[in-house]
Amino acid sequence: IVSDMVPYTQTNDEETWECTVTPSDGITTGATASAAATITGIRPNILLCGNSNASISNIMATTGLSFSISSGCYPDSNTQAMFVTRSGSTNSSWPAYVQNGGIIISEWNFSDDVFTAVFQSVSQGSWNGDCSDNFTEVYQFNSNDPFWQDLGWNGQVGGTGCGYDITNFPGITPIAGWSASAVSTAYRELGSGRVWLAEFDWQDGSLNSRTLTVLGYMAINK
Repeated sequence: IVSDMVPYTQTNDEETWECTVTPSDGITTGATASAAATITGIRPNILLCGNSNASISNIMATTGLSFSISSGCYPDSNTQAMFVTRSGSTNSSWPAYVQNGGIIISEWNFSDDVFTAVFQSVSQGSWNGDCSDNFTEVYQFNSNDPFWQDLGWNGQVGGTGCGYDITNFPGITPIAGWSASAVSTAYRELGSGRVWLAEFDWQDGSLNSRTLTVLGYMAINK
């Protein structure tokens, strides 16, 4: 397409479009540059796999978008994201769901189970934190990651959540942790989807606004 606009009728969910520009004033030509973007449609449903004292509605309200929220552990092509708590149960449908653009978000004491179900078998690391239920933001990893570019770095707000170190999970991108050697939050991609490893006790329900925003962000970003 030789234009500065792509009609929406020519795009499909999960397509990647690249724009290439060569500046010229008719006399001199500058260096060509390219940028790419992936079309990411928002799906209508959110699933909660397991129990949660934290309100999924309150979490999703931070996105400014409307969703139908229900319980279940079998996501489909209409599932935007699935929150999986410690009382959830894994199943064999998850890898294909993530591969095809789905998002899974884990919780305390179950990140290893989620990772094993989607990728490969892993074991829990050491225990960390003070079990305040909230996002652990003591240590920042990968400061240039879009997560931090979009949400900013606050440092710890209130007490930390507690959980098991996920540093040794293969292929992850660490985001935050209890220290430079103990990761609490990370992600790994598969196909066009993502698994967010939120290894802190958010389902207990005493969530501050920062934690609500972080969890909402995870549900719509990959």
